[in-house]
Amino acid sequence: MLSISSLFISANALELNLFVSKVSSHRNFIKRSVDNNITPRDTDPYMNMLRGKKSKGHKIFQKYLQQPCQMSAKTFAAKHTQDEWEEIAESGALKEYIIQLCPDIKGVYQEKWSDDLYQFFYKYAYDSDNLFIS
Repeated sequence: MLSISSLFISANALELNLFVSKVSSHRNFIKRSVDNNITPRDTDPYMNMLRGKKSKGHKIFQKYLQQPCQMSAKTFAAKHTQDEWEEIAESGALKEYIIQLCPDIKGVYQEKWSDDLYQFFYKYAYDSDNLFIS
């Protein structure tokens, strides 16, 4: 009886340890991806909140959107809080929202810009503590 219960306890402990190990490594991957923005791009057509680079989003805005929108990237990003930008992006309406504010870019806007623009908008949102130096 003692040996069966000890086997049961050790089996459960081993299973728990494997679970904690898997969860821990997954958590570290997500943290690294968010911190360093190193999540590899894939061909998924839907927006991924972990993809994109804020520096690339800033360059895209300056090159293609600044003139038609008639505002700086900083001003555009500060239109919303981080939570509001996240809601817009999660709903899949980022492209439509940008086109609504800047109707002249309707034929120019490319869907692949959304991830990078979102990262930039989120990083420099109204409620963020980041200082933007253009």
